[in-house]
Amino acid sequence: MLIPEKLFINTHENEFWFYDHITTLIRSIEDEQSIGAYAGLLSEDAEKMRRTYLFDRLTQGQIYYQNHPKNTPVPGQIMFCAEAEEYVPEYMLGCLDGEEHVAYSALLWIRYHKQLAFSKRMTCVWEYERKSLTCSVMDATRQIRFIRGLVRYDLPSTGIAAETGNAESTRSRREFLLTMPLMQSINVRLWRKISSRFNKKTGLGKAVYNKYQKQLKKYNELMTVLRED
Repeated sequence: MLIPEKLFINTHENEFWFYDHITTLIRSIEDEQSIGAYAGLLSEDAEKMRRTYLFDRLTQGQIYYQNHPKNTPVPGQIMFCAEAEEYVPEYMLGCLDGEEHVAYSALLWIRYHKQLAFSKRMTCVWEYERKSLTCSVMDATRQIRFIRGLVRYDLPSTGIAAETGNAESTRSRREFLLTMPLMQSINVRLWRKISSRFNKKTGLGKAVYNKYQKQLKKYNELMTVLRED
């Protein structure tokens, strides 16, 4: 959906907006001179019961991981300036079907360091039990993986936290990323050096060699997890 010339917003059939949703997002963009803005989100079940789904400042981790319930499930929650289209490769949109708003948010924020403003208003409602007709070509999970691949090499070297506003979680993640690979690497090198001093085909040498192989396997599995994360 296009909003006068310089702004645009997408929408799914399983969402609806309060009367001031658009004007609130426009005002947030103008006030913070940002490239986009997002609103707080309510979830509504089949019995019309509403609950707060997301009402907080988003983080890069939330945009990247899109883990329920810290994600942006409907596109109408976010409005973008038309300028945002300049940062999104045209070929990429042909690979998406319903998660375009996530791709825009990820590229703008993670790769190009463009900020999205928070309206601080709860003006969007997600009817989560109503099936959306989008994601008919590629399911949402695969689209999110595709988007992660686009920005994986733009992530901070220390990684990003999956949850919002938790300094302790962020610090623990950084410590893990910095220390675990180093510790495992030291173990691998140690056992490789010890193994080289024995005949790996018999007795104690064979046991030491098997220990080295276990340490090497553990290290490789750890590195695979970190790369995928």
